[in-house]
Amino acid sequence: MSETSRRECLERFADAWTRRDIGGLLELMTEDAVYSASVGPEPGRTFRGHAELADGFRAMFEHDAGAVIDQGEPLTNGEWAVRTWTYHLVADDGSPYREYGIDLWRFRDGKICLKDAYRKTRPSPVLTPTPATGCSAAPPVSPVSPASPQVYRSLLRERLDAIVEAGAVGVLAEVRHEGRTYRLSSGKAERGGAAPPAVDGRFRAWSITKTVTATGILKLAADGRLSLEDTVETHLPGLLPDGGKVKVRNLLNHTSGIADYADGLPFTPQRLRATAPEPRDLVASVAPRGPAFAPGSEHAYSNTNYAILGLIIEKVTGRPWRTYLTHQVIVPAGLEQTILPGQDIAIPGPHAHHYATFPGHREPQDVTELNPAEAGPAGEMISTAADVNTLYAALLSGRLLPAEQLTQMLKITDDRPYGLGVTGRKTSRAGLRYGHTGSFPGYRTQAWSSRQATTQVSMSLNLADTNQLDEPVEEFIEAVFCPQN
Repeated sequence: MSETSRRECLERFADAWTRRDIGGLLELMTEDAVYSASVGPEPGRTFRGHAELADGFRAMFEHDAGAVIDQGEPLTNGEWAVRTWTYHLVADDGSPYREYGIDLWRFRDGKICLKDAYRKTRPSPVLTPTPATGCSAAPPVSPVSPASPQVYRSLLRERLDAIVEAGAVGVLAEVRHEGRTYRLSSGKAERGGAAPPAVDGRFRAWSITKTVTATGILKLAADGRLSLEDTVETHLPGLLPDGGKVKVRNLLNHTSGIADYADGLPFTPQRLRATAPEPRDLVASVAPRGPAFAPGSEHAYSNTNYAILGLIIEKVTGRPWRTYLTHQVIVPAGLEQTILPGQDIAIPGPHAHHYATFPGHREPQDVTELNPAEAGPAGEMISTAADVNTLYAALLSGRLLPAEQLTQMLKITDDRPYGLGVTGRKTSRAGLRYGHTGSFPGYRTQAWSSRQATTQVSMSLNLADTNQLDEPVEEFIEAVFCPQN
């Protein structure tokens, strides 16, 4: 399906929804399923497009709570399969009802084709969560749907406050859900102060930068200027002792085996503000060790991988990596408050203060001003919650990368949850989400999006270091994606 046809399909989808034409919507779902299948399954593999499709379908219904899907057995060419489904909807008078039925599907010539369908309608006493996004069913505690904006905002506020109660100085977040945007903050922007963190304040995004760097590399691959199968030696001869064995793909998904230059670096208040070494120097500091394992055989997160990718960008484009990423990713994505600051130690504009503990200091020290250049292509970026959500919305919608490169970027497996600059995380209650985290003493950032970017969250914590935050942070994120629970 061409992009034009896809737009026409969505326009027809919206018109069918206005007319409550469920049959027409199912027909359009079929067209979208064929579109998904064209870049998805191969004969003999389980087709998992239904769950993604159901999530996209849910997004078209403000009150819909999703679909229950029976995946069935793997399909082979020409083989039939059965899909059962249930949609939980709300009528014009506010009464809930269910559409449910059964579809017969056939896998033919690389596409899923709908053969026949049967459906019925029944009243429904409650709205239930959507297994299409991984939410486990739970009875509502109130007759008011958790999807209502007031209840949803109240839930987010409660969970955000819990993060501060667990030890964060302050936290800010932007949530996008069902076409609405929620900007919240809790706690204080500065220890001893009275003001909360500014919801539009800037923060250090840290390793969320890796998504930007990976996108830049994949754009070069899409343009034919490099291949993910190229070795480091191809572009940077002599940089690594085993550079002929490490591929660009290994750098992107952290399967190179190269040691992390960040491990063991001295951590003092004075050093944080000192002039930082450039990526080539950081790589040189660990290169003599050689890979810890055969490239591609294991996964080990290493900031050095992305320092090398920055050098490859410079070699291939002839431009500084910061300039290339700004012009090719940050600006096209529409990120108006995002910068790569280099050696500048300040965070420009409104921002919270961040605190970390150091040996020999009884009280947490302010680490807001520091030189981020050491993080470089692996973590230098300064941004806002709104910009980070915009980044992932642009990426997941296909605005930044062609379908082939985006598919590779998002390839996540149970044993390899890291794609190409993007992490996939799945929980029993909040389902599969894509994004990245970032951390540094005194800082914690997270950004997550559903596959269609219909639900997103980006957040930044300014904290005195504590290990008590993991659970309340995850509970906040699960509330974002699955408020019914």
